[in-house]
Amino acid sequence: MTKILVIDDDAVQRVLLTAVFRQQGLEVLQAPNGQEGIRLARDRRPDLIVSDVNLPEMDGFAVLDHLRKEPITATIPFIFMTANPDEADQRRARKSGASGYLPKPVPISDLRALVNAEIGKQERLPRRMAKVLVIDDDNALRATLAASLIKKGFEVIEAADGAEGVKLAQAQLPDLILCDVNMSGADGYLTLHALRHDPKLGSIPFLLMTGQPNDAGMRQAMELGADDYLAKPFSNKQLFAAIEARVQKHQSIRKEVEEKLAELRSSISQVLPDELSGSIRQIVSMTEFISTGHRHLEQDEIVPLTKDVYQAALRLQRLIDNCLLYAELEVLATDPEKVATLRKSKSYVGAVVEPAMFQKARQMQRYADLVLDRTLNDAQLSMSPVYLKKIVDELLDNAFKFSKPGSPVQVKTSLTDTEFKLAVADHGPGMTPEQARKVGAYVQFGRKLHEQHGSGLGLAIARRLTQLHQGKFTVEGEPGHGTTVTVCLPLARKN
Repeated sequence: MTKILVIDDDAVQRVLLTAVFRQQGLEVLQAPNGQEGIRLARDRRPDLIVSDVNLPEMDGFAVLDHLRKEPITATIPFIFMTANPDEADQRRARKSGASGYLPKPVPISDLRALVNAEIGKQERLPRRMAKVLVIDDDNALRATLAASLIKKGFEVIEAADGAEGVKLAQAQLPDLILCDVNMSGADGYLTLHALRHDPKLGSIPFLLMTGQPNDAGMRQAMELGADDYLAKPFSNKQLFAAIEARVQKHQSIRKEVEEKLAELRSSISQVLPDELSGSIRQIVSMTEFISTGHRHLEQDEIVPLTKDVYQAALRLQRLIDNCLLYAELEVLATDPEKVATLRKSKSYVGAVVEPAMFQKARQMQRYADLVLDRTLNDAQLSMSPVYLKKIVDELLDNAFKFSKPGSPVQVKTSLTDTEFKLAVADHGPGMTPEQARKVGAYVQFGRKLHEQHGSGLGLAIARRLTQLHQGKFTVEGEPGHGTTVTVCLPLARKN
């Protein structure tokens, strides 16, 4: 998806431009000042930048000048907007290589036309060559590798040792790094360790080369996060196959992450404002009422109001926490290595599930409505106790939220030789089979009819956690007859 970066210190202007560009199917990044704009341009590499001229501390011209001096941002098309247009600035914009200079308020048709024209130019450009960083203290071998890669169509940057390689990686953000193991100073393992601990560089594919291959070295490389381990001498065919496979995988993961984030942003923009503003309005109105009318209220009248404020604040905190967790899980799901690490955690069913159920029932003031049919023992799951508790918490939260006080919420647990099963059934409004299939984050059903509070995040988080741990998640319901959510999780393998 084409990315556009909007730099403007006017929040309203940023929101308006974001809406316009999203209607065009673009992914939008926002920056409130020049420094943040430079950081986003460097880290996210947008396809186009639209910037106000008059920014605090660093104006638009200074931003463009800074970006043109950095190799990774030098060619990004740049469009200026200004509320105070003048001919001198317009000439300066052309001289600096800007693609456009538009007066505010910017006519939407003019802005779209200019943006579409720039996007069209980008699409007609040849596909960008993958950039490979070669790190080797053998000058002859490094030169040979570089020549072979350039002939194959790769862009190549070279470093004679690990320290220089790390600096070049930070400055130029290569698509792949090819590094020798045995180097003076920082060897290949130390170089890999340094790169994997840099948030900006940690996901770059890294291939180690060695003239002395051995099993211990290969294990060390894999443990440090190397993507491949090439034994010298290797043929050009072997080298190109390894590089192209890793570059394609990395690009595929990056594309999937960007698509997930774009989908998430679109969903959030449709539902989240109502949820946030609802809780905030409730907190503001009640605290205002208490602060202005407390002299006319008795203590027993104030206490229920403060409890309502507290509950509204808890809903707001839960919403924000769930938004962050859901985004984290969606991105994590695209990284097989992180998913594998996630499944190494362990938890015992009996120690987590029942306490979590009772805690949620007390919190929702529905303890008497909780009906248990349980089979719990010391069975172990390959899941952290925190995530197992989260699944239980969200399933019960959903059941209590969509059923009336006094109606039962039935929880049934069972064990087989291979899996743990948890089913939560309520007697709420239920849902159609189509609605059950569409359960997900920021998806709501019958909000006006049932005065629903919630963003749909709870079940989406429970489902994603279940999927990440190789489990099964099902939702069944019938309008007027409640909903049953079932989670099946595989038991941990015995050593």
